[in-house]
Amino acid sequence: MKRKYSLKNKQIIDNLFKNTKPKKNDYFLVYLQKVEQKNFKFLIGIGKKYGNAVRRNLMKRKIRYIIYDIKDKIKPENTFALVVSNRTKELTFKELRKELTRILIKTKVMEL
Repeated sequence: MKRKYSLKNKQIIDNLFKNTKPKKNDYFLVYLQKVEQKNFKFLIGIGKKYGNAVRRNLMKRKIRYIIYDIKDKIKPENTFALVVSNRTKELTFKELRKELTRILIKTKVMEL
């Protein structure tokens, strides 16, 4: 994933978590904000209860790969934070992809 898609600004991140209500399913929480910009920006959050650093980084890598695959369908005005639940450990990669696309469609981050 290129750096232009990463959400790094602390003020924007704080504003995103404070002023938006998350949409959720069993595996993810999505905080969404519409901002005028050229590219969408996103953030992946995984708590320490998920597992050690190796497991957390592996899950982030999988999610980044899925988002990279569907980046053409994601609307460019979206800024979103994706918080991962502990229950995603149970999922295979195919199920993870299905659940992630389902929540992104539900929140209208991505088009069909």
